[in-house]
Amino acid sequence: MSKPRFLAVAHLKGGSGATTVAVNLAAGLALKHRAVVLLDLDPIAAATFHLTAEAPARGMAECLDNRAELADVLADTAVRGLRLAAASRPLAAWDRRPERFPVDLARVLGQVPAGTQDVILDLPPSEGAIVRGTLAVLPGGVLAAVQTRALDLVGFTDLTHLLTELAEQNPALYLAGVVPMRVNRTALSGEVLAALRQQHGKRVLPGIREATAVARAPLRHVPLQLAAPSSPAAADFADLVRAVLHLEGR
Repeated sequence: MSKPRFLAVAHLKGGSGATTVAVNLAAGLALKHRAVVLLDLDPIAAATFHLTAEAPARGMAECLDNRAELADVLADTAVRGLRLAAASRPLAAWDRRPERFPVDLARVLGQVPAGTQDVILDLPPSEGAIVRGTLAVLPGGVLAAVQTRALDLVGFTDLTHLLTELAEQNPALYLAGVVPMRVNRTALSGEVLAALRQQHGKRVLPGIREATAVARAPLRHVPLQLAAPSSPAAADFADLVRAVLHLEGR
């Protein structure tokens, strides 16, 4: 049986749309009849809120504390094939355990149930111990969610530097792709897209346009594909899912 593919969705600046990408990419892959696990590692628990009206009693914090196995905390979602390991406030304590976090996360990643094809990790928007520790042991690639705004390029550059730094201790780590967010017809949006493509070429994946439907979906606790399946943004995510399925490695 083949091993699952691990993809972390990240940006070091808040409001980039990383959680939106993580949730809707995971849902889109599951809708392609793939077995998907979403690990919410952000103490704010935005991905958990997006997918559940009532957060599960146990989640990633309990797994990291070795009080539960991953298989025991995985919760079903409205999308068949997509299961969630929820985040909670106690996760914040792990940002004060830089030595322990990568060790315990590696143990949890080793508990991914057999048959899982994709593991998506939603990371907090910071350069703290959770993000650094995840990237230090992640057996796969990173998708960077980048708004087509000038300041987002600064945070994205910081992320690429962090990936370069941590790849020295984790050779499996690499930039899998760049997902442009809130794409629109303004000149600035076009300039940012051009800059990303000039630097990263084919690693720039299909972008997600700016749309009210994207912002409304979390209020219904379902991914965009169920909340507004006919929306243009849902079509954008379908394009993104197809691109991710065809991603090559490094």
